Amino acid sequence: YVIRPSVGSVPNSNARPLARTAGSAAAASLGGSLPLAGAAEAPTEMADEYLEMAKNIARTCVEMYTSQPTGLSPDHASFPSGGNMTLVDRKNIQRPETVESLFYLYRKTGDAGYRDQAWTIFQAMKRTYRAPSGGWQGVHDVSVDPPRGDDKMQSFFLAETLKSVSYTHLTLPTNRE
Repeated sequence: YVIRPSVGSVPNSNARPLARTAGSAAAASLGGSLPLAGAAEAPTEMADEYLEMAKNIARTCVEMYTSQPTGLSPDHASFPSGGNMTLVDRKNIQRPETVESLFYLYRKTGDAGYRDQAWTIFQAMKRTYRAPSGGWQGVHDVSVDPPRGDDKMQSFFLAETLKSVSYTHLTLPTNRE
């Protein structure tokens, strides 16, 4: 996941906007990692920048969910310069990175909006991941509603994805200065 031009862009080490690169679930983990990177030290300009980048990345990740008819994000998308998001890999295999990022941002900022976003994503998961047998499964195409299930529950779905949603709703914000 990366930041869309309409939301803002963050230069990478080559000083080109990330908004022109492809988005993946691994990139979504930055939304949770960046606040942690700035948390070890007293508030600094760099920690503030990390937090703003994390907020923008998380906003883009959430938009990737909410822009699809299923309410689920594709596994891989691209953001052509000046264009809308293009779905590269339309499947969703129950990845945890976005809800984990929302959890960390909620803990860091205390902003209940992150809880609400995690809950909205969970509601889409609950509606679309349910297998006829009563279990959970990923989907083949997030742009088709109702989606066709993939008949696979990833091991990380319970261990990471649902854990992050539940932590976001069962915990209170940390003491922030």
